[in-house]
Amino acid sequence: VRFGREYLHGALHAAGISLKKMQKVARGRDEVKRAAYWHQINSCALDPSWLLFADETAMDGRTIRRKHGWGAVGQRVSVIEVMHRGKMISVLAFFTTEGFVSWRYVVGAYNSELFLEHITSLINAVMEPYPSPNSILVLDNCQIHHAREAELLAVMAKVTRPWRTDVGALLIFLAPYCCIDNSDEYGFSVFKACWRRNGDKLKGMRLDRALEWCFYYCYAENRVRQNAASGPAATYRHCGYCAGGQHQGPVYSS
Repeated sequence: VRFGREYLHGALHAAGISLKKMQKVARGRDEVKRAAYWHQINSCALDPSWLLFADETAMDGRTIRRKHGWGAVGQRVSVIEVMHRGKMISVLAFFTTEGFVSWRYVVGAYNSELFLEHITSLINAVMEPYPSPNSILVLDNCQIHHAREAELLAVMAKVTRPWRTDVGALLIFLAPYCCIDNSDEYGFSVFKACWRRNGDKLKGMRLDRALEWCFYYCYAENRVRQNAASGPAATYRHCGYCAGGQHQGPVYSS
């Protein structure tokens, strides 16, 4: 028996089946390891403010280019630009419930040596001894994060402040391929959206000043009302980090 395309389309539609874009799921994702990560977070972090996320993002000339524009219905919106990537930089930033608090950058890509050098300076400047706000550093499973893990743990063990008698902060790694649990990933999305919106202004600044401006102002409108739907604290809640220590990771859509 042969059926036409119209018949098959109608039958599938009647059965509640539609054509969808397939979701790509990383083979290396492990829900057992992810559950262990969230158990560790609930055991250590009584409040989201104790958690500090660190990650890198790459940027080049394409980052500043806007992808959407307003135009008449039925007509294309065109923009004339030079079609090359430009200079690539890599940015390492610390993200907290208050937003981005400190950052470093390099031209090109990070390697394990540069990563250790820059994250050590950020740890000494920002982190507090455990338990207190900004006392738990969360990293993803990038290879350069593990390459100098022993040295990084040694740096974390020496975290102190003159007014504190306790010493040492905690280091926790995310479960593999679980970027949905990484607040810094969502923070960088807000940062890059701000960079695109203000591209004309940023072009006239030195790179370090442009980065500083964008890191501050990408969340600045919500600094006063931290419970706003689009503030840094809301980014933490979106990733499952809740006050009272009842943290629970978001469910991957199926």
